[in-house]
Amino acid sequence: MSSYRLIGLLVALISLDMVAQVPIYDEAKHYQLRSMETGPWEFSPRSWYYSWWSKDMKVLWWKWSQKLPGLGIHDNGPAGLGGADHYVSRYSPNQTRRVLMLAQAKMVKKQTQKVEDRIKEVQKRETVSIADRSLDVVWEDYTPSFAKLEIIYTRRLGEYRKAFGRNEAYRAIQLEHQKIFDAVNYMRKNYVTNIDRKKVYSQQLNKFEQLIQKMNLSIKMHLSYQELKSICKTS
Repeated sequence: MSSYRLIGLLVALISLDMVAQVPIYDEAKHYQLRSMETGPWEFSPRSWYYSWWSKDMKVLWWKWSQKLPGLGIHDNGPAGLGGADHYVSRYSPNQTRRVLMLAQAKMVKKQTQKVEDRIKEVQKRETVSIADRSLDVVWEDYTPSFAKLEIIYTRRLGEYRKAFGRNEAYRAIQLEHQKIFDAVNYMRKNYVTNIDRKKVYSQQLNKFEQLIQKMNLSIKMHLSYQELKSICKTS
């Protein structure tokens, strides 16, 4: 008999433990907490809080909602006869709070969207800038002109050396030529925009043309002097 009692006690303890682990829904606390946060200003049990409350009724196949008198402890008293504190109708901070929260959320969303738009615009400009700086797309337009002037320069340099020798002016011409191509190569390798590259290429191309013009002028003056000298000798 004692063994049956022991088994019964164990079953009872296990049942109590299982019941303790089952979550219990408290409707009154649910409504109160929801009202304190952002939910509707609503309380339960309705028959306790409100002067009048609606109850769903059912008889056979008919269903309807029946309005019944309540105690109205925090409303307008039993059946609205008075004597309560009117709490449920007088105070509804959740509505004001909800409006403020929605307004604040809308403002934050608008500000966040503006920040995101600015970031995207900056990213777009940076992407274009990186692509522009990484790829030299203007040198190809200047390559034929520099190549043509280089051929002319090489010929004129030989004529200049033949006329004047490797004097100080000859070395100055070579140094100027080297500076021109150093500037070009620097822009080709440097991380700059194509507008800056184009500006430098144009400047150095003009300098190259001027250098060849100076060489041509010196050579022509030398040839004219030699011709005049020859004429003087024969006369």
